[in-house]
Amino acid sequence: MKKLAIFDFDGTILDSAADVISCFNEALSVNGFKTLTDDEYLEKLGGNIDQTVSLILKDENTIENMELIKNTYREIYNSSEKENTKPFEGVHETLKSLEEKGILLAIDSNRSTESLNLPDLLEVGDS
Repeated sequence: MKKLAIFDFDGTILDSAADVISCFNEALSVNGFKTLTDDEYLEKLGGNIDQTVSLILKDENTIENMELIKNTYREIYNSSEKENTKPFEGVHETLKSLEEKGILLAIDSNRSTESLNLPDLLEVGDS
């Protein structure tokens, strides 16, 4: 019998909060919305992009504003260098150990497949 370990990606395997926050603030700023502090974002991150943008926009949450911020954020995030995004401490070693024991590894994420780049980020698996 094969064993399988399934992990969430952002906030479990990968610490992407700084880059996500920066890209959301840029998306808000270029569209004339008030930016938020890191602490305000950390209270709102964790769901899917619709939930996050809804919480960010609060009183200005309309369908048009949601689409505008989501699309702008995606453009900015997808073209960014993601300099601050990295696996949490100990992730490489843990995943490598599981892989060496023959345990299959999987990621469950709200991200698009293109934005995952698992082998490059985690140095294991073959995506």
